[in-house]
Amino acid sequence: MDRTSDWETVFQSRSWGQWPSLDLVRFLAGYVYAESPCALELGPGGGANLWPLALRDFTIAGVDIAPSALAQVRTKLDNAVPGWTEYPGGLVDGSVTDLPFSAS
Repeated sequence: MDRTSDWETVFQSRSWGQWPSLDLVRFLAGYVYAESPCALELGPGGGANLWPLALRDFTIAGVDIAPSALAQVRTKLDNAVPGWTEYPGGLVDGSVTDLPFSAS
């Protein structure tokens, strides 16, 4: 079942996912970061989990089927985290069933 158009409709009609999950907040509060931490989120929506990671200097990547969701992520990151860094491949308009990342 292809839900691409359903999610695109949601993200075109409103901002979605403004706040990070409580589990992520707890993780970030107690985590001792590696030298160059990175994170991949599958289905980042409006970026609620990616922006606090970027604020803590994680190199981030995300894959979402809704281009409007990725536009919200970029806007949020540009406004909240000037100079944020994308993992090679970055924010990808695509499906988690066909990831554009290598295993290395």
